[in-house]
Amino acid sequence: VGGSSGSGVVNTGTAGQIAYYATDGTTLTATSSIFLSATTKNYVGIGTTTPAYKLTINSDNGTDNLFQIATTTNQGIFVVTNQGYVGIGTTSPTSRLDVFGNLTLSGTAPQTISFTGGSKIFDSSGKLSLQAGGTATGTNGTASIYFLASTGVSAGRFEAASSSSSTYLATGGTITYSSGYAIHTFTSNGT
Repeated sequence: VGGSSGSGVVNTGTAGQIAYYATDGTTLTATSSIFLSATTKNYVGIGTTTPAYKLTINSDNGTDNLFQIATTTNQGIFVVTNQGYVGIGTTSPTSRLDVFGNLTLSGTAPQTISFTGGSKIFDSSGKLSLQAGGTATGTNGTASIYFLASTGVSAGRFEAASSSSSTYLATGGTITYSSGYAIHTFTSNGT
C-alpha cells in the first residue's frame, strides 16, 4: 500500500473522505462522515462533503446535537443543538443561550447586557442600573438600584403591577423625591 511517500490506493471512497480501520483493525474503510475539503485541505467537515469553514458540522437527521463537550459524569458541559441553541450546564437548551447555574460577567466596569431595542442592564461599582431604550440622560447617585432616565423614555420611571392586584409599588421604608422630600412612610400593613 503505497511507497516511501506514504500514499497509495486502498479501496475507493468519496473525495476528501477520511478513511478509518474497521473493528478488526486490519481493513481500511471509507464510510466515515468526516471529510477534508477537496479544494481547501485545511477545512474539515463532519456530516458534509463540502466544508465551507475551518470546521463545518451538519446533522444528518435534524435531531442530534451538532456539538457537545462532555465527560462520562457530566453530559451538559457545553452543547450546540441543531436549532443553534447553546447550552452551558444543560443538554437541552430552550433559547439561544441557556445557562444552568451561576453566570458571572467580569472585566472593566461597567459590565453591560444590551438589547436590540436599546435597553440596557449594567453594573458599575456595585450599583445596578436599568435603562429603557435610547441614550441615558440620568446618572447614578448613592442608591443600589437605578432606573435611569433616557432619550427612550420621558423619565426614569418604575411601575410594577400584577393582574391580580391593584398595588403598583410596595416598600417597607420611605419613598422620596430626588429632591429629598419624603412622600410617605409605609407601615408593615401598608398604611
